[in-house]
Amino acid sequence: MSATGTVNPILLAVDTTSLSQAARLVASVASVIGGVKLGLEFFHRHGLDGVAEIARDLPLFLDLKLHDIPNTVAGAVAAVAAAQPDLLTIHAAGGAAMIRAAREAADPATRVIAVTVLTSLDESDLAAVGQHGPILDQVRRLADLAQTAGADGVVCSPLEVAALRAQCGSDFILVVPGIRPLGADRGDQKRVMSPSAALTAGASPGDRSCHQRCRRSRRCCSIDRAGNWLARARDMSIGVKVCGLSTVETVDAAIAHGALFVGFVFYGRSPRVVTPPQAHKLAYFVPPQAWSVGLFVDADDAMIGHTLEQVPLRMLQLHGAESPERVYAIRQHFQLPVMKAIRVETAEDVAHAQRYIGAVDWLLFDAKPPGEHHHHPHEALPGGNGVSFDWHLLAGHHWPIPWMLAGGLNPGNLAEAVNITGARYVDVSSGVETGPGIKDKYLIRDFLEVAAGLD
Repeated sequence: MSATGTVNPILLAVDTTSLSQAARLVASVASVIGGVKLGLEFFHRHGLDGVAEIARDLPLFLDLKLHDIPNTVAGAVAAVAAAQPDLLTIHAAGGAAMIRAAREAADPATRVIAVTVLTSLDESDLAAVGQHGPILDQVRRLADLAQTAGADGVVCSPLEVAALRAQCGSDFILVVPGIRPLGADRGDQKRVMSPSAALTAGASPGDRSCHQRCRRSRRCCSIDRAGNWLARARDMSIGVKVCGLSTVETVDAAIAHGALFVGFVFYGRSPRVVTPPQAHKLAYFVPPQAWSVGLFVDADDAMIGHTLEQVPLRMLQLHGAESPERVYAIRQHFQLPVMKAIRVETAEDVAHAQRYIGAVDWLLFDAKPPGEHHHHPHEALPGGNGVSFDWHLLAGHHWPIPWMLAGGLNPGNLAEAVNITGARYVDVSSGVETGPGIKDKYLIRDFLEVAAGLD
């Protein structure tokens, strides 16, 4: 717990078996971390006495990844109870009976966290042991198993955070390893993301409530039941993205009236295009509560990287013909959440979205550009055309990740669109303009006020 009353979401992974080195490391950063993680190597070398010496009055994450028959795991959990861990890991693959046994054997103050798929594994590693299909599918299955069996949370890579937050709810703990600053060496980690991107996606950042549940006089457990800050960032049931902003005045209007997302377009053919230096200046006026989103159309890594060097984007929106493989590669390379636009005219187009599950963090459903209907795709803009599609095509559909509705929305039709589709997030661009690319602060206000009044 910091002096401001907020909880530090960062746990220090002590990856040394040297007791003296571990003690010096923890002492040097104790005032700026939320707790310590001690793993299997350290525990085998130094046992409970070594754990007590290093953890002292800090929150303790005892990462033992227990995996055996239920009775054996229950006995192991009871054996380490003297360490009073705030978090203790087991393997979800041990099955429901093992998870239940661990939860029953643990002290009520200890959160039992089930490991899904190690962050050192990718899909080729899973295939080698007979598990075929997207990693996300396996992570989701194991998370569902763990939650049903009584685990307090799971360990997952940052690439699965958004999907699990949507699937498991805000009260389920998501502990997220595989955190690397942009450009840092990944070591043996294959599924990684930057710290800010992981928190943005929904990694559990902690809350004050565990302070009352801890038995020792610790500052607080740093990973707890905070859920996704996005769902509570504004007192609005509908999250709004205003896309194609290009002036300080309109950025201010979007933020002042409750937009959760502001979009900057980096596509030269759009009337809403901004350069990275322009977007850099505009991003200065975007507070931490909002997401700055960069829209790209079939961009290469060099263009995206050049933009990110100048603009502090929190999400990448891909609005071109990017394949699931290309989208996944971008997500992996830049370690940022990615939203993929799906161009919709028919039910088949909606079904096409399923191909991107596991590769993206968000979906966005937009109307197919008018030029595509007439077989002139190069004349059509990929979005911002003021065209709607049949909203009934989305009615009753559910996806394991968050999604947005876009395409021809305006203050006059927003309520109907949300009522038909069930959308909880919407994207507006041309619907708050007086001309192509000319945003109007009063129309932005009107749109957001309508959104704020929806249930």
